[in-house]
Amino acid sequence: MSTLPVLNIATNDLMSAVNTASLTLGNGPDITSHFLFEMVDNELFVSACNPPRIYSSIPLQGYKIDYPEAEETEAQEGEESSEDNHSYPSFTVEGKRLQKAIKAVNGLLRITVDTGSVNITSDKGSLELSSLDPTVFPPWRSMYDSAVNTAKIVLKILHLLCCKCCKTC
Repeated sequence: MSTLPVLNIATNDLMSAVNTASLTLGNGPDITSHFLFEMVDNELFVSACNPPRIYSSIPLQGYKIDYPEAEETEAQEGEESSEDNHSYPSFTVEGKRLQKAIKAVNGLLRITVDTGSVNITSDKGSLELSSLDPTVFPPWRSMYDSAVNTAKIVLKILHLLCCKCCKTC
C-alpha cells in the first residue's frame, strides 16, 4: 500500500493544461524549463514562466487525488474527513520531457511524488522523472497576489493601439 497521495488524471486533461502552460515555458538550463505543479486553495495548477515578464498558471481539470488509506482510516475515527484538509505536494517536471511522455500514452495517468522524484504510471508502464526543489521556482504567484491594480484599459482601445503600432490591421 502506497503511503503517498496519487494524482489520477486523464491524459487529455493533463495534455490540455500542459499545452496551454507551455506557451510561457522557458528554455534555459534551470528551473524555468520546468512546469510547476502546485496546490492553491484546494485546486491544482500547472505553472510555467519565462522570466523576466512571462508567467502562466493553468488549473488542472478532471483530476482526482487518492490519499493513503491510513489517513482515511484516521478520518473515519472522528477526525475531520473533508478532502479539503488534504494537500498534494508541489513538484516540478522538465517541460519537454513531460510533453513527450504524455504524447506517448492514452487513458488514465497515475502520478506520485516523492522527494526529488515524480513517477508517472499508465497502462503502458511507468516513467520516473526528476523534480527540482519547487520552492526555488520564481515567486510569480505571490507577486501577482500582491500586485495593485492601478489602471484598466478597455480592450478596444488596446487593440487600436496595437494596430497603430504594428500596422497589422
